[in-house]
Amino acid sequence: MGIAGSIILFLLIWWLLLFTILPLNISNNAEKNINNDGNDSGAPNNPQIFKKFLITTILSTIIWSIIYLFLKDQGLLLYILDLFYSNEVN
Repeated sequence: MGIAGSIILFLLIWWLLLFTILPLNISNNAEKNINNDGNDSGAPNNPQIFKKFLITTILSTIIWSIIYLFLKDQGLLLYILDLFYSNEVN
């Protein structure tokens, strides 16, 4: 896998994880029945965006590393297949 493919794969994993982590631990004014005039009651009080970006980046790096081991030039998957089936090819 080249550098462009690696970056694209990492970004796809990162965006997928970001959108799954974003709705976690969200509290808003609608749950507390607080009426703030001029503010949306469904807007989160403290979205903790930096914390969620950090968790997303760490998890994405771990998942990307595992996938990269399987997809690189002579990756782990091809190495295992070569160990078990090397005698059958000859």
